[in-house]
Amino acid sequence: SRLPAPHVLLDRVRQLRHLATTQDKYDVAAWVRAVEDLKAMPISDDVRTAYEEVLAIFPSAASVWARYTEAELSSGGDLDAAKTLFGRCLLYCPSLELHHQYLRLVKRSNEPRGSAGLAELRLGDEVS
Repeated sequence: SRLPAPHVLLDRVRQLRHLATTQDKYDVAAWVRAVEDLKAMPISDDVRTAYEEVLAIFPSAASVWARYTEAELSSGGDLDAAKTLFGRCLLYCPSLELHHQYLRLVKRSNEPRGSAGLAELRLGDEVS
């Protein structure tokens, strides 16, 4: 099936959030479809905002956090943005997948620094 444009998906996610907060109705099937569409999209400002909207309703959804961080990292994007995401989710989402992603990020970002990056690698190991 054809994916919606990011701004269309963002509008759909915002409508779902509005329904969830005003009518206390969780249309699980609609949320699952929205998250599946998000997983297939490259990272952009609209996609980031849509992830944030989903996480506002489901803050402990480790699979959503994992895909969000993966999308951020796979874009060749901002390592600091990815580290910030991990800082937000690791303590609240006990997930082996998230911790594994975080350790890969720490290793990748510290390899070029050689021995200077060892402290962050040790800290990453302690956090996970």
